[in-house]
Amino acid sequence: MRSQPEQSPAPLHALVVDDDPSVVAWIAQLLQGDGWDVHVAHSTRDALATIGALPIQIAIVDFELPDGQGTAPVHSLRHAVPEAAILMLSGHDDDDTVVKGLEAGADDFIHKPVSAPVLRARIAAVLRRHTLPDRLSVCDLVLDRHSRRLTGTLGHVQLTAKEFQLLAALMSRPGEILSRATLLADVWGYDFDPGTSVLDVALTRIRQKVAAVSAQSTIVSVRNAGVQITAG
Repeated sequence: MRSQPEQSPAPLHALVVDDDPSVVAWIAQLLQGDGWDVHVAHSTRDALATIGALPIQIAIVDFELPDGQGTAPVHSLRHAVPEAAILMLSGHDDDDTVVKGLEAGADDFIHKPVSAPVLRARIAAVLRRHTLPDRLSVCDLVLDRHSRRLTGTLGHVQLTAKEFQLLAALMSRPGEILSRATLLADVWGYDFDPGTSVLDVALTRIRQKVAAVSAQSTIVSVRNAGVQITAG
């Protein structure tokens, strides 16, 4: 019996939208080296035409384009490819710009210039979040991806975006001890420890919210190892 030839996996498509040739060339070279099939657009119009013909998994979009400044390009792309991960790039890093970008539909906001390790870490983090199922369950806890609502036998609470990302990372691997480095990469896109209490503060908040809705599940810190969610 003749064996069937192995099928190669479908290529992963990335879209880089920027009108700066040097930025486009650098990001394209980086992604191609990681095995991505890279497509380039220099305007919102070109980007929409490209995604109409290809299954884009991730789009990296500049904040200011010739035919659409600010959040308009991200909003248009999010409407056209709701399942794609979108990273917004900008030379501005003020809070108002970041908030507007995220509210328009970006999954993450990156301040330029950015190093290759940080960009890779951010891409990996948003892709992990996009492969999550619509609902995650651990014992009596149910976490809804779309509403960011956590429900247990004692009630329900609403999570912020970062609280959701942190709890989803834990609930997607119940019982497994996740290192601080893993959580910082998954949730904040860091490939290093920033030396701040950002993780500890977020863990405190989600511990309180889990305790408010569940009498069975807890989030435990394991000394010199990491953090895990336990049931029972």
